[in-house]
Amino acid sequence: MQTLPSSVPEAPTEEISGLTCPDCFGALGVSAEGSQQILRFRCRIGHLYSAEEVIVGKEKVIEEHLWAAVTALNELRALLSDLVTRKAAVDIASYDGRAQRAAEQEKDVRRTIERNTPTPVELGTAADGERE
Repeated sequence: MQTLPSSVPEAPTEEISGLTCPDCFGALGVSAEGSQQILRFRCRIGHLYSAEEVIVGKEKVIEEHLWAAVTALNELRALLSDLVTRKAAVDIASYDGRAQRAAEQEKDVRRTIERNTPTPVELGTAADGERE
């Protein structure tokens, strides 16, 4: 998958990138600005980012989604276990087995979170406050 087009036009013209907005998940357009050809990304809503801000935003989305998976697996395990304990499950063995798998999957996702090291970036002042 290519995230940047082969040719990035100068602002205000944009080319669609292979990335989505970290805030609204709309497609990001990309353009180059200034003599240093600094990349700027903008979604159709108007969120504006530097390349570093896109990286930070993507890292944040990854962490949020991993924690959402932990929560969903934890709740599924708890519900299935409660139904087994109350003998309210149609198929107790199946519910118990799925509860155990959910617990293991939750541990796996937690280990992934613990091993995750976000990309170190320095956010410059050039893009600060430019979001619309």
